[in-house]
Amino acid sequence: MNILFAASEAAPFAKTGGLADVAGSLPSALSALGHDVRLVMPRYQHVDTARFDLTHAATFHVPLGSWNERCDILQGRMGRNIIVYFVNKDRYYDRPGLYGTPRGDYPDNDERFIFFSRAALELCRALGFPPDIIHCNDWQTGLVPLYLKKRYAGTSRLKERGPSLPYIISAIRDCSLRKPWASSAWQGMSLRRRGLSSGERQVS
Repeated sequence: MNILFAASEAAPFAKTGGLADVAGSLPSALSALGHDVRLVMPRYQHVDTARFDLTHAATFHVPLGSWNERCDILQGRMGRNIIVYFVNKDRYYDRPGLYGTPRGDYPDNDERFIFFSRAALELCRALGFPPDIIHCNDWQTGLVPLYLKKRYAGTSRLKERGPSLPYIISAIRDCSLRKPWASSAWQGMSLRRRGLSSGERQVS
């Protein structure tokens, strides 16, 4: 079974809390059961390409609203068996902190992780990895299931074995960390408000 594990942080590459520990260990445990598990995460400023022996894997464009953003994917490994894809976009991730500074969150976190969620899906097509399951983690990947439903339903863009979409597992570890997004975030989602709650930004 092909499993894509999407997380905003994973040990030993980047860590602020328990998510990094889970993302740094669960893929290996699933791989030991015989699954092809691959991890995707942002390439933050302190993820050194030389230290982790990262190489270029793909370049494509990510649709964001009425425009497209170039996305480069770097590839490394976690242990011996887990391929790790790093979404490399300096505009969003070349910063000292993962989500903010001691003074507060980055004001464009909505756009940063809208981009990440869409890039995580587009890389499957670009790299020829059709997932059977996508394991999403916390609010940073919360748009992945919605994009699957709204942008990939009825197509074979992600799965070579037919038009069916991957199954989704969403793990939310602390709902108190959910942050409200500004209404301007809709410009980059490539989604219409219809079918969503305009107040809570959730599927109705």
